Amino acid sequence: MGSKKFIAIDSHCHAGESWYEPIKSLVFHLEENQINKAVLIGHMGAYENNNYLLECKKNFPDRFAVVGVFDLDDLFYENDHSLRLELDKFDGVRISAVNIVKPEYLSVLGMISELGLPISCLGEWPQFNSSKFIEIVEKNPSLSIVMEHLAGIGHNPDYQKEYYETVGRFSGYKNIYIKIPGLGEINNKPHILFRKSAFENKSEQLLEVTLTNFGSERMMWGSDYPPVSSREGYTNSFKEIMGSPVFQNHSDLSNIIGGTAHKLFWKNNL
Repeated sequence: MGSKKFIAIDSHCHAGESWYEPIKSLVFHLEENQINKAVLIGHMGAYENNNYLLECKKNFPDRFAVVGVFDLDDLFYENDHSLRLELDKFDGVRISAVNIVKPEYLSVLGMISELGLPISCLGEWPQFNSSKFIEIVEKNPSLSIVMEHLAGIGHNPDYQKEYYETVGRFSGYKNIYIKIPGLGEINNKPHILFRKSAFENKSEQLLEVTLTNFGSERMMWGSDYPPVSSREGYTNSFKEIMGSPVFQNHSDLSNIIGGTAHKLFWKNNL
């Protein structure tokens, strides 16, 4: 891993005071794996934790981007100046796939788009694979939306099958991006574990169809730390994607491991 010639960014991490781990735990894993930067994602309902994440960004200059989470149902004022100022402190906004399609969110989506902020979108596959979600994408072509957790397919075999068969519907929308998780998020733990990869040769079809329909310019790896520690572990999550035979083209790997996230969440530093 030390020989890589490109920037490495983890596009999906959590940190907090009352939930998850403190930032120093994440910094340990980043340094152990020679990962340059990370995107701190606000966890749903932890609105006060936004301030902690901004403090982390300040205390580690040029290491973190922060995607805030907001109670937008209580902050709904069209063209509200105070909300605009609050959003502008962040490098992105997290909104669920359930909420992003609500008509009352249209004005906020417009505000986010005007600020040039991407949306990190949490949801399950049926919510992303809906006409309402596609309609939002079409109506907001300048709004970058990142589907988290490989569009929420998990290790549900029905979701995975439908994803494989229909993910092509997203190929024409250049404002939709997707996060590639560690393979433990889309595979069950094997009954017998060996010292080599727990998921060798698994999930390649899902990764291939994602690459075909999104292109590496719209893909990014995200560990989902610290929940990943209860699956295959942080280092394994990184190594699985770094070593995947699907991503051995240097340009593709460069985009997925860091380039795409850097372009999206560090716009002011390009």
